[in-house]
Amino acid sequence: MVMDSTGISGFFGMEDDAQTAPSSAPTLLNPSAGGPFVLYKWLKSGRYVVLKTLDEEHKGDIVCEEMLRKEYEIGRSLNHPNIREYYDLCEVPGIGLAIEMEWVDGSPLSDYVQLCRKDDALCDKIVSQLLDAVRFIHLKQVVHRDLKPANILITNNGNNLKLIDFSLSDSDSHQVLKGNAGTAMYASPEQLSCQKSDYRSDIYSLGVILSELSGRRTYRRVARKCMARAVEKRYRSVDEIDKALFHPLPPGPIFYAAVVTVLVLGMVWFTRIYSAHKRVQEPEPEEYYLDGDSIDKIFMQATDAIEETIPSPED
Repeated sequence: MVMDSTGISGFFGMEDDAQTAPSSAPTLLNPSAGGPFVLYKWLKSGRYVVLKTLDEEHKGDIVCEEMLRKEYEIGRSLNHPNIREYYDLCEVPGIGLAIEMEWVDGSPLSDYVQLCRKDDALCDKIVSQLLDAVRFIHLKQVVHRDLKPANILITNNGNNLKLIDFSLSDSDSHQVLKGNAGTAMYASPEQLSCQKSDYRSDIYSLGVILSELSGRRTYRRVARKCMARAVEKRYRSVDEIDKALFHPLPPGPIFYAAVVTVLVLGMVWFTRIYSAHKRVQEPEPEEYYLDGDSIDKIFMQATDAIEETIPSPED
């Protein structure tokens, strides 16, 4: 279970209630939260929360307000320990319509990239939690559409993960954005070309993130498949990524067949070189030389042996 630092993320004590707990005016966190949004930190009724609202330029914009409402509706439906919690959508004095969200005391995943490349255990922990969060939103028929390190927070207390920012997300019930979405470096080709995107676009973005977090062979292999340009060549689900990373299958008949093939080809190559060398050095006797028919016979025998290791479709 994800545990955040209570002193920062906002709980002051069981003795406090809505009437007596300390409160303060919202404080602007950054000039721009991306797109038309800004973020505030607010001490409300004894705990810190984050307010997400429209900047001055976009206040009153019907489409932007609908995006804000859509994010809240999607966010409040996602109850998961590795996803930021959405509390309310309300009118805040001096700010206007705003989403009230969980305050996470942490840093973006981008601050942990170098550490993850040095600490395999930390990397695996973070990736496992990320996969859990994305698996959950996909089960809820939600596509994030903007997976990137900046939208993934790691808590200071426990190095636990929180997936945030569903402003570009789509679901079966909420589809406000019809054009391209995402961040160029992490967005899938179909997103960048304004084609219809689905959960496989999130799979692509996960691949980019995996390639940044670890240079291990398994991570590189999985990332390449995630980032296949053709959507049908990517992993079909987060479960498949999880199995490929953390629960790989033992080598099967195909693997052993490939090993045998390599050994046979190496034997054939060596036999040709050896025979040619003996003919040059010692033309007699003839038994040193293997002709083409003999080599073909050896290869056919090896092929038959390989085919016996591969199960038939009926097996």
